[in-house]
Amino acid sequence: MRRWAPLLPAAALAAAALFLLRFPPPEAPRYATKGGELTVYVGGQGEPRAATEGERVRPGEALRFQVAPGSAAFVWIASVDSTGAVSRLAPAEGTTPLAVDGAQLLPGSAVLDAAEGPERIWAVISQEPLSWGVVEQALQGSPVRDPKAVHIPGARTATVLLERRAP
Repeated sequence: MRRWAPLLPAAALAAAALFLLRFPPPEAPRYATKGGELTVYVGGQGEPRAATEGERVRPGEALRFQVAPGSAAFVWIASVDSTGAVSRLAPAEGTTPLAVDGAQLLPGSAVLDAAEGPERIWAVISQEPLSWGVVEQALQGSPVRDPKAVHIPGARTATVLLERRAP
């Protein structure tokens, strides 16, 4: 075993490189909604793919988000499920929205929970930073199938509807 010890760091590095090369982050959106401002990537079951409006996804799938606000902006990513419950997705922590300039794949990811049914992903985009409380209040109880029912003063929104279904 001792004669193999010097090779262990190289083997670990090779394994990490293979993992990273096998699951590269998405580089450009293949599908976007609302003028290209939001792309939701689904990637828990294989290679990441851009979600289409109304796409069926499985509980446990990982989501990544790309926004393209067109100019410098502040962004919150949230979801609303079939019960009207709001979940904060990005930034996951902190008191301020993400500052974005141009098209950007956002850091981190979210994982869909086990509940089935529709889930609407929202990008709330503003020129001035909005508090999470303002965004949450505007989205709370919103009809998941009617995005036109949501208006957030000082912001515009982009959205994608996903349908969570067990395999």
